Amino acid sequence: MQEIDIIETAMRHFKPLEGKSVEVVANPNPVSVVVKSVSYSRFSDKELVNGVRPFSIILTSPSNIHLVSGTYPILFPGIGLIQLYLEPVITLTPNTQDYQILIC
Repeated sequence: MQEIDIIETAMRHFKPLEGKSVEVVANPNPVSVVVKSVSYSRFSDKELVNGVRPFSIILTSPSNIHLVSGTYPILFPGIGLIQLYLEPVITLTPNTQDYQILIC
């Protein structure tokens, strides 16, 4: 599967994926996570960075799934495979683990 260029893929492509599963191609096994939210950065002030207004994607998984900070190929339905850096973040919901991806 060919990877796509994130600069060509704006937030409007990701927003419809809220609540849907995506696949993080982790080693040794792929992990299914859910797109919890897609939103513009509150600090972006509608400025473009590399032709894209910065936004974030929050992914969530059961708490027994542990992905470390790093770059992963992530398969987004209807979009394709994209290499993105994800970071575990503090999760307030019990029994879940959230991850943040910043696109800028």
